[in-house]
Amino acid sequence: MWNRVKRLLVICNLTASAVLGCEDPADLEQSDVTQPPDTLYLAPVDSAGHPEQSGDWVFGTVRDICTLGSGLIAVVDGVRPAVFVLDSSFSYVDTLARIGSGPGEFTGITCVCGMSDGGLQLLSVADWKCIRYSYGEEGFQLESEVLFGESFPPSAISALSTGGFAGVARTQAVQDSLGFIAAVWSSTGQPDVILRRRLAGYDPYGQWQAATGMKICVDSHDRIYVADLRSDVRNIFCFNPMGEVLWESCTEVEPLPKSEEELDRQLEFARDRWFRATGSLDGFGYEPDPYHNAIRSLQVDGSDRLWVGYGPDGTDYIVLSTSGNYLFSCKAVLPEWQECARERVWIEPGGFFSSPYNPSDLPIVYRLRLVDEV
Repeated sequence: MWNRVKRLLVICNLTASAVLGCEDPADLEQSDVTQPPDTLYLAPVDSAGHPEQSGDWVFGTVRDICTLGSGLIAVVDGVRPAVFVLDSSFSYVDTLARIGSGPGEFTGITCVCGMSDGGLQLLSVADWKCIRYSYGEEGFQLESEVLFGESFPPSAISALSTGGFAGVARTQAVQDSLGFIAAVWSSTGQPDVILRRRLAGYDPYGQWQAATGMKICVDSHDRIYVADLRSDVRNIFCFNPMGEVLWESCTEVEPLPKSEEELDRQLEFARDRWFRATGSLDGFGYEPDPYHNAIRSLQVDGSDRLWVGYGPDGTDYIVLSTSGNYLFSCKAVLPEWQECARERVWIEPGGFFSSPYNPSDLPIVYRLRLVDEV
């Protein structure tokens, strides 16, 4: 059952399509994009967020990617709060950069998700709001806002066809009990339905966050998938928007140890945070979790297949049907011409994409294709 293996391979990258003469991304072979293109530009933007030059351009850094129901691609720039809209050939179409504090405006972008009607939902934790835009010939038009005035905003969202969204948000049950909820929001900052709640006792190192975290995503039929972040078990739940459990899966796994380098980085980060908060290392006793989470990501593709990411870098996948049955396993095979902290992969209804996190040379976006292993 587990020998059905596929691969995600690069077929095109955002910065090189014009340089390589690529009109159709499918015309490119993998070997064409294993080296950086000869000519690249970092495009400056004007006050409205539009690139000030034509030709090839790259982002300051890539924070998030999603596809819209119309087939367009939205890429969030992590340096400046802007969303660049591209067509299927990676040509520039439009920019969303409404900086401010008024309706439909934002000062930061946490993540975005595409709507089946071609619109976009934008989450800004910095502004404690989620904004819904329609998109047409006149560009982005504000439709509605959800303001999180008295409750914690979610850290990630996935759009529902009703105009609402599902997400994971921090919660506090009692004074010494913290955790996260997976919930559904519609028109107010308070969740309409709480799907799942995980709590842990408070600790000064923030380990309660790792002990109660969850991943969430939604398919085209508004089935909501929620996964617990644990090292020893893969827990996945499927809900409808009313909170009813459609199915659940619990699989015990062998915990995957973290590398010594990763453990050292976590320890150093905790030590620095403690010192800045207290002025000394007296009382410091943090011990990092020695294992990776058994689930690193949870995403849905255009065929409503559920992609469960796992492994040291999160680029290994178990792919399930909407009823939780195993379909195949997959590995994302990405270019290695520059060093990066890790590769991020987006499984979207409109395609597969990847981008290096903290690259040594250039921020770049790749389009991937799914092929059978040979």
